[in-house]
Amino acid sequence: MESPFRILVAAIITAAFLYILLSYFIFPEQDAATAIKKSLDYAEQNTGKSYTTQMDIPKGLSFGGKTFDTRTRSVRFECSSPETCNSGAIEITARSFTAKQKISGEAHFRCVRKETINDCVIYFGEKPAQLEIIGFEAKESIGGTQKTLELDVQNTGSLNSIGGFYAAKIYRVTAEGTEEKRNLVRDFGSALNNLGPGEAQKIAIQFEVAAGARYAATATVSGEDSGEDSAEKEFGISGNLNPACKAVAKQAQYEQAGSCITEYSCEGCNAGYECKAAWEQKGTIGITGFYPDKAIVSTEKTGGSCT
Repeated sequence: MESPFRILVAAIITAAFLYILLSYFIFPEQDAATAIKKSLDYAEQNTGKSYTTQMDIPKGLSFGGKTFDTRTRSVRFECSSPETCNSGAIEITARSFTAKQKISGEAHFRCVRKETINDCVIYFGEKPAQLEIIGFEAKESIGGTQKTLELDVQNTGSLNSIGGFYAAKIYRVTAEGTEEKRNLVRDFGSALNNLGPGEAQKIAIQFEVAAGARYAATATVSGEDSGEDSAEKEFGISGNLNPACKAVAKQAQYEQAGSCITEYSCEGCNAGYECKAAWEQKGTIGITGFYPDKAIVSTEKTGGSCT
């Protein structure tokens, strides 16, 4: 009969062997699946932009797109370089992946909204083409209604960007009280040049809008397998405000819903933004609400009081 000590030693050796066996065959698969799921979650939260991470995938590991599909995304695989595709290390179809050899390297993730679901792609090889807006300017125009939007677009990926397109929209921003509304006044769009890795393109858009108003410009860029990006800029056209609109008087402060409210009265104004502009020209800052007859500044209490 064996001694309890020898039985204990044998049990420890067996447990260690099982741990090594599980670590070699099972844990790497779980680690790879977890890393892929986390990367897809991140890409889905940042749609249109590629995300790169280091992956260690053991030989023999195989996944289907269904493994990572959710109610908000459909996942597919893509080989993005001849070296990777022809190396024999991986076998890829649109909905399946198999590691023929152990793989250590970068994988790239990107999700793009397609109708009702996110189309998410896992790229093995080179970083895919990626269009990014690196500059978007609309400078203040004083005394004139002519403006120029400058849009700078760059391909930050490692593959060529083809079939690119940009769209820009100009909205007139109006507000009565605290509600802001945007009305589309200009709409532009055109094809982008095909851009190699690191190449950029500058687009200048000239347009004319009415003076004495506040505007917002938005821009989006997208391309065939090149992701997408967007930017927004607000600007104003000054110089021809309604001459009858006058800032009249600052009223006494009062408390409302736990905040301190100060009203600034106006006369002769046709819209709230005119009253707001009239008081801003007199140096009033922090206006949070505006009507044709008054502008409002809301601040927090100081020492528990509004006085």
